[in-house]
Amino acid sequence: MRTRAVFCLGIAVCLIGLGTSATATVVTGDASAAGVAIGLTGPLPISTGLVPAVSVSSPPPDSANQTLFDLAPLQLISSGEATVNASTDVDGAPGIRTASGDATILDLQLDLTLVLTDIISISAAEITSAADVTGDFGALNATGSSTFSLVEITIDDVTFALDPNYAPNTEIYNQGGIVIIGNQQIVTGNGTSLRGITVNALNISFGVLGIGGSIIIGQSQAALSAIPEPGTGLLLGIGLVAIARFGRRR
Repeated sequence: MRTRAVFCLGIAVCLIGLGTSATATVVTGDASAAGVAIGLTGPLPISTGLVPAVSVSSPPPDSANQTLFDLAPLQLISSGEATVNASTDVDGAPGIRTASGDATILDLQLDLTLVLTDIISISAAEITSAADVTGDFGALNATGSSTFSLVEITIDDVTFALDPNYAPNTEIYNQGGIVIIGNQQIVTGNGTSLRGITVNALNISFGVLGIGGSIIIGQSQAALSAIPEPGTGLLLGIGLVAIARFGRRR
């Protein structure tokens, strides 16, 4: 009877240990956003870094935002405005938490020209991207989006308009050494203890006329990491030991 009681206790403790994972803890949150990043090599070596850019890490909860009202000082860009936001509500306590980043670029005009040759021109009324990760240990979910309003791209004197929305990682253009990916989404982590996402509204890569590198427009990032409730593993271990002892005694 006593060994049977030990077995039953072991089962009960295991179930309690598994059930308490609902009170796990999101331990870190990170978010960032940026307007434009130009990194080109060859005849036009340009490296702007991320402009403008904000980033936050928590705990404690934090948020940041920045607006650059004139992107014209950047090389290749003659007009544009960018607003970027990042926030996380991770405070070290159990429960569902969120990390978010978003970027909005308005009235953008970008022209890449080499020796009187127009390689690519981009005009846009508005380009946006957003990245979010939310959840708790065992269920960390990432979502991303990009939108395009009155965006036109000209390559080799041919102009085409972008759709308002694209599915993640849509190849919009791939000819002559220029590749354009719309709504690029890069998801990382296992979704249990870690999840991250990077969203680039436009990622334009080059391998033409000796020019390499890329132009990224509208980048958003978010990430969360989480652990089970501290007592969960201990309870589960105790329960397994009790069951093992019952088996030996039989």
